[in-house]
Formats: sequence, C-alpha cells, structure tokens
Amino acid sequence: MKALPVIKWTEAFKDYLNRKIGVCKIPLAYVAHPDATVPAIGLIQAGSPHSAEHGSIEDKLIARASHTHPLYREDNSGVYYELEEATRATPYAASIKPYQCTKNG
Repeated sequence: MKALPVIKWTEAFKDYLNRKIGVCKIPLAYVAHPDATVPAIGLIQAGSPHSAEHGSIEDKLIARASHTHPLYREDNSGVYYELEEATRATPYAASIKPYQCTKNG
C-alpha cells in the first residue's frame, strides 16, 4: 500500500474528524476548526434546519462549537489520541511528540 502524501493525509484526517463524534455530541472537526471564536448566528435558510452559510447541521455545529466549553478539553485530547494512533509507526509520529504531555489535538 502506497503511503499518502502529508497534504492528502491531512485532508483525509479532516474528513475522518467530520465523522467522529466527540463527548460534546459534535463532530471532532470543531477541535481543528481554524477559528476558535464562535461567529454570530446566521439566518436560517427557509425550509432548512441550518443556515445557507453552513450548508448542513454538522457544518453549523462545527462552526458554532466553542473552545471554551467545559468538555472541549476532553474532545481536544480525543483528537490528540486519534492523531497519535494514525501517525504511530510513520515518519510523522515525531511531529506530534511535543503535544504528548498536554494531549493537545
């Protein structure tokens, strides 16, 4: 089996986090969301349970999940453990070593 280049691997891992539900009952992709601040509530799309901006309930949950929630720390360490398992015995394993003590995903 051919190894994925790191860019493709990163995209595949983001997809994985979109399918993996954390303790907050939100896809773990919110932990890796580039903007930790929660945006203002957008307008709900007519006939839809989410805004046009987000396109799905999952995307809305990911965009609006707070990094200050009491359970965030547990989800964050969950992402770390997923990363550790995914990179174990690969050349990328050393890249997450600095985050081992804090379990920062």
